[in-house]
Amino acid sequence: MFIKKLNINNYRLYKEKFQIIDFNIPNGECGSGLNLIVGENGCGKTTILDSISLCTLEYKANLFNISDLNTINDNTIIELEMDEQFEVKKTIVINNDKTVSEIKDFKLSYLSANEINFLAFNYSSVEYYNELYEELMFINNLEGIRRFDNEFFIQKHKLKAEYPEKGKENMVTKYTYIRNAIHHRGSYDEIADDELYDAILFLRACF
Repeated sequence: MFIKKLNINNYRLYKEKFQIIDFNIPNGECGSGLNLIVGENGCGKTTILDSISLCTLEYKANLFNISDLNTINDNTIIELEMDEQFEVKKTIVINNDKTVSEIKDFKLSYLSANEINFLAFNYSSVEYYNELYEELMFINNLEGIRRFDNEFFIQKHKLKAEYPEKGKENMVTKYTYIRNAIHHRGSYDEIADDELYDAILFLRACF
């Protein structure tokens, strides 16, 4: 499927009705169907992507909470208009030397710009780590961070709870510690780039 139109009302930054009606649609030509979302930090780029996810991924909808409302007393309305079906054959990236490489070995069940950046450029981001972590929780049907850490990492993968949580030592595994450090910055030590990269490799190997 491809997206034709998106309407957002009362979701995070978008208080009034925000509309995108000119998505580029694939027409068979090279480069057609490419859409770029550009803007300053905090202007709502991620909100656009999350609003699409809310309409298409059940577990994303379950994460919606009251903090996502711009105005608490108003309803949040997200309308996504899509058109006919098509099959994605492959994803490509244009390299600096203008050669074209095919990107393979996707792990997420949906197309993610963060995963493409990792596969194409070895760019590790906290956003991609979160996506992998949440996807593993979803496909293993394990709700709750502590339950997932215990049953998936400790019991299934034989890892040890050697990292702190909420000031208590030896509570969670390394990979849940990294997840917590990402979500609660300032309360945890900053995760080094090479440590984040290695952790992403491990999560990808868990699929």
